[in-house]
Amino acid sequence: MYAVEGLGVDRNGRPAQPAHRGRGLQVVPFRGDGRQLALGRPGRDVREKPALSLRPENCRRHGERGRRVLGSRAGAAPHRQGDREPDVRRGAVPSGVFAVAGDGDGGGEFLPDLVRAVEAGALRALTRRALVLVFVALALVGCKREPAGEAPEVTVAAATSLRKVFPALIEGFGEAQPGARVRATYGASGELARQVEGGAGVDLVVFAARDPIDRLAAGGHVEPNRARVVATNELVLVGPRGGPKLTFATLATALPPGEELAIGEPGAVPAGRYAREALSRLGAWEALEGRVVLGGNVAAVLAYVERGEVAAAIVYRTEVPGAKGIEVLDGATGEWAPRPEVWAAVTTKARARAGSEALLDFITSPAGQRILAAYGFGPIR
Repeated sequence: MYAVEGLGVDRNGRPAQPAHRGRGLQVVPFRGDGRQLALGRPGRDVREKPALSLRPENCRRHGERGRRVLGSRAGAAPHRQGDREPDVRRGAVPSGVFAVAGDGDGGGEFLPDLVRAVEAGALRALTRRALVLVFVALALVGCKREPAGEAPEVTVAAATSLRKVFPALIEGFGEAQPGARVRATYGASGELARQVEGGAGVDLVVFAARDPIDRLAAGGHVEPNRARVVATNELVLVGPRGGPKLTFATLATALPPGEELAIGEPGAVPAGRYAREALSRLGAWEALEGRVVLGGNVAAVLAYVERGEVAAAIVYRTEVPGAKGIEVLDGATGEWAPRPEVWAAVTTKARARAGSEALLDFITSPAGQRILAAYGFGPIR
């Protein structure tokens, strides 16, 4: 690394003269410990001065200092009463003037050319303003470098019903693709779709139904012909352990007076839409509509039962393992029963497209399907 000396002020606030007139700027090498060695004329004192580090974590603090020093008219911070007088010995680097290119990790590969140019006197005609621009450019090189060869992180928006299985899928994908990075966010499929429509930075969407995928496709946010079914699920009727023995067919007549049924909000939660569809096919929706409690996602619906606030709820079978104090009362397996499907698609504005497609391929692979089956999901039909 190198420092450029030659800017500064004298005791009276005037620009300090370089050590040797007519030779322009001088290039001073840095020692390995990151401190600048200011070289004086023969017989003068030699002093060490701290170098300006351009490591990313220090950019803001040092950037502020750099603007204050290099942006002032005299090239240095103003002297205040009581401050140590600036060092203006000829040949010494004026106090407060430091400029470093690179962070020691390869950020200043082009500096040898700069050094040769300085030594050849090619920069003698540069104005102080031009030098400031050079230093700013070097600072940007040190502050904005990204790790080379690192795959971009895949951002996934997944339905709440996948919150238990998706960490296992990410782990399995990481074993199959070393170095892969995935970050997942969970929520109601309809709400996640609205966020993608609003410009959320999402690479891959995995929803509990096809409707949100179709909505995104209509808006040009996903390619409809590339969306896939990655798993299936099943609706079940659950209730508090030891509570009324209800079934889908008897809900309309056997739900105790004053008791309620919990389902997902049909407009945003696919499980709620499936539940309303099932009850409508059984002719029970109109009788139960006024006694329904809506949840923002399937986890919230199940929590109503766990807290004993409702007599029953309709959720996915995959929600049951690990739930406290509940039991499965009935399964939706007849001709009237909806067939929930889990759909996934890479967004058209995916920044990590290759990683997203690789993750989607893994989910539908035999290894991914085994993980899904272990958490209660059904195979792709």
